[in-house]
Amino acid sequence: MGFAISLNAIRVFATVARHGSIAAAALELSVTPSAVSHQVKTLETALGSALFHRDANRLRLTATGARLFDDSTPALTLLDKAIARARHEEETLTLQVPVTFAVRWLIPALDRFKRTHPRARIRLETTQQSDLPLGTADISIRYQRGSAEPEESTLLYPDVCIPALAPRLLAGSGYRDLSDLPRLPALQATSGNWDWLFWLEALKLPSDILRMAEVFDIDDAAIHAAVAGLGMVLATPLMIRAEQRIGTLVPLPHIKPVRLGSYTVHLGPAAGPLARKFRRWLRTALKEERGMESG
Repeated sequence: MGFAISLNAIRVFATVARHGSIAAAALELSVTPSAVSHQVKTLETALGSALFHRDANRLRLTATGARLFDDSTPALTLLDKAIARARHEEETLTLQVPVTFAVRWLIPALDRFKRTHPRARIRLETTQQSDLPLGTADISIRYQRGSAEPEESTLLYPDVCIPALAPRLLAGSGYRDLSDLPRLPALQATSGNWDWLFWLEALKLPSDILRMAEVFDIDDAAIHAAVAGLGMVLATPLMIRAEQRIGTLVPLPHIKPVRLGSYTVHLGPAAGPLARKFRRWLRTALKEERGMESG
């Protein structure tokens, strides 16, 4: 009959493997180095194989140790999450979100999710890149350019945009219809000005009809500039609802909205039940937003 293997011995082994040091593992586990050494030796005896090469300054995993570490680490992570849920402890939800989407809609809306999930702890990472690899967060929101419909399972919100500007800029420009478009400065907030070019193409307007003005690296900055009267910004109503409500931005008259792209939502490979609840909440909340826009 073989030796019984305790879960604690596996956990101690994994901690030593991460640090490559008995002393560092003991410090993390708040036990003595001799207690850590004892657990490792007991595990090696039970398995009948050495788990570490013992060099002068550092422990290195043997082939058996490396396999055990690779196989046991995901299981220990899942176990820790299960214990945390059983204890009703806070569960951290990591989100990776485009900057303007986060600042203009998600952060102000998060309180609605927290009301029903008060123990959820949100870790929000903002990004300006839409091509980051998935899997580094529980939930990733991405932006897909173009009018092509994304997979239904990932679609979160269609980015249907209008030019918006300060009322005083519109009133002072003498604008009546699209032939007066050169009277109004346009603000750039995308690489290569792709959004305005896409908008012009959709309306069958020449690409040189716009008078481009200031350049910004994010949409949120361009929206603030539009409020200040510096020019028109191309934005979805979701992102400028507050400004439209108080009258600091108005849509360019007699212009049909143009769909520039879509926001999509993706679950990370380690996403748990809380991430799925958050995705469901996102879709419901943004569906309500679309209803407000069409109502």
